[in-house]
Amino acid sequence: MDKITMFYIDKFKSLCEFTIPFPTSSDINFLCLIEKNGAGKSTILQAIDFAGQIFRGDISGWLRSRGWERRHLISQKNMRTITLKIEGFFGNKKILWKSSFSTTHLKCSNEKIYIDDEEVFSLSNDSYSINKGPAEKKIVKYEGSFLSVIEDSFLKKIELFDFVNFMKKVYSFDTLNSRQMRSRARPAGPDGNIGRGGELLAGRIASLKQGEIQELLNATKDFYPWIEDIYPDTLRGGWKELYFVESDHGCFRNVPSLHECDGVLRVVGILSELMTSDTFVVFDEIENGFNPEIMEKLVHVLVKSRKQIMVTTHNPVILNYIDENVAKESVLLVYRKNTGNTNIIRFFELPETSEKLSYLGPGEVFLDTDIDETLKNTGLL
Repeated sequence: MDKITMFYIDKFKSLCEFTIPFPTSSDINFLCLIEKNGAGKSTILQAIDFAGQIFRGDISGWLRSRGWERRHLISQKNMRTITLKIEGFFGNKKILWKSSFSTTHLKCSNEKIYIDDEEVFSLSNDSYSINKGPAEKKIVKYEGSFLSVIEDSFLKKIELFDFVNFMKKVYSFDTLNSRQMRSRARPAGPDGNIGRGGELLAGRIASLKQGEIQELLNATKDFYPWIEDIYPDTLRGGWKELYFVESDHGCFRNVPSLHECDGVLRVVGILSELMTSDTFVVFDEIENGFNPEIMEKLVHVLVKSRKQIMVTTHNPVILNYIDENVAKESVLLVYRKNTGNTNIIRFFELPETSEKLSYLGPGEVFLDTDIDETLKNTGLL
């Protein structure tokens, strides 16, 4: 399975020399971030989405979609470069990508890629070389990574297609909310997703084949048995509006997404996203809109997913739905150091929490831990 095993970023907002500690077990693809408010969790989600956008290109459009300017990317006013390193296994090869991203030009001014520790691609100031061959000058306009404008056939030739294709499908749904999921949308196409806030959900479902819609319906009924059908209605101009058929003591009623409850919309949105070809997906505050029973089922679905999944939560109960062995590797504590920078650590690697885990559940350990005091005692602040 293709997956990221290391993510490093420096000088992106409050993230300085920041590395995400991914699980070392090959069968764990799930990460859960916990924090106190203001520690920088949202910035981590934005950084992951930023990395995916670098490979999709169009950084200008990405900034506009968030209401940002390029100056909002950097940690200090006098800085102009963001450093990124991503390593993982793609197409059964270990690949390491290193880059310096210029916030002035909105593109990677330097890139290097190593396959199984051997340098295979290098770019500096628009001159690039492959397998340490002679430098070539490529006059082409691009934003993000130079790899974002290279044709798939050439990427396959230099054995980088799997890596680049994976990175293009890295998304953070950090603004997902029921208001946007109620929106009308045009069909998203077979390779589309639900949109960062869920605004493309109706279009995404309209693009599903009949068997896929049935698969989505069956998965939804595991959470809400009274949902009998899900379908998009076609409006003027090709717009789609999502409808749900609910059963109530033998009676059936059609409910437009405008009047559907938040919990149903969020479940359908998340399940729909899990059916896409996206590779690494992030959901913020996963507990929003769900009661404990629904939340437990959803956590189990996410943990079992073959995608790489990252979620964030403020609810300690959710940790109790994660198997203890998974929790040890996948629950990450986000905190701010005294310098103001964001840092991250495996929560159950802290001596105090590791000891408590021997007699308490993961969520109970979180609830029973004074995070500031624990970090101070371990010298991490």
